Amino acid sequence: MEEVIESVLTTIWKVIKFVFLHLLFSIILFNIGKISLLIITFGKYPKLSNLEKDSTKISLFGLFVVLSPMIFLSDYSFLLERLRS
Repeated sequence: MEEVIESVLTTIWKVIKFVFLHLLFSIILFNIGKISLLIITFGKYPKLSNLEKDSTKISLFGLFVVLSPMIFLSDYSFLLERLRS
């Protein structure tokens, strides 16, 4: 009985994780990428007709926009530590 409950809970956890990652990737990162690209290209890209076709690229750009400051700050703090010593 314990094994059945454990497998059901594992399955529920996997579904919740999948839904969360899908929402994160499809909604949040897509909108961050779309807004960033519209600002960078002065509204020329992405076009409304290409949104569905390029949704993965736009979401990946949103991920890049979110991760870039963290990567820059980690490299910058490493350089500051090297300069201090």
